[in-house]
Amino acid sequence: MSKRVIFSALLTLGLMLPAASALAVPPTQLAMAHHDTTMKNKELVLGFYKDILNGKKLEQMKDYFTEDVVDHDPMMGDMVGFAKVSESMTDFLKGFPDLKVDVLRSAAEGDLVFVHIRMQGTNTGAMMGMPATGKKIDVNAIDIIRIKDGKCAEHWMEMNSVAMMQQLGLMQGH
Repeated sequence: MSKRVIFSALLTLGLMLPAASALAVPPTQLAMAHHDTTMKNKELVLGFYKDILNGKKLEQMKDYFTEDVVDHDPMMGDMVGFAKVSESMTDFLKGFPDLKVDVLRSAAEGDLVFVHIRMQGTNTGAMMGMPATGKKIDVNAIDIIRIKDGKCAEHWMEMNSVAMMQQLGLMQGH
């Protein structure tokens, strides 16, 4: 074997060592860790629906949101910070004290959790500066929540706001 062949083999091996050390954690362990994090994120969000929206345990909101949480509300605009988001949520729950949220479907991928919900309740309390209507709502919505450091950091909601306003008698139907 020539010195050139030996040198080439050693050089190739030397170039491969850093790549091999990067794989020190087997891919299956990486996939399992990713799966575990994804499942914890989903459990966090489902716990929020159970404890806060259905259980009305508002004192536990800090357990679910980061201090710099952002809520992208299609009706109210972006709300930034725990204080604003918790105030808005408290106001909504005062407006619908009997609110019931059913999780119809949920999925998670990485730091995102996707939830299809059905919200039902009666508007018996004032909210957003409007008096109670005494009317019931029954609307579906899609929530997308980004998780950071084990808490909800960002939220997007899509729902048929027109249907909700019509059900509350605040807007005429066609």
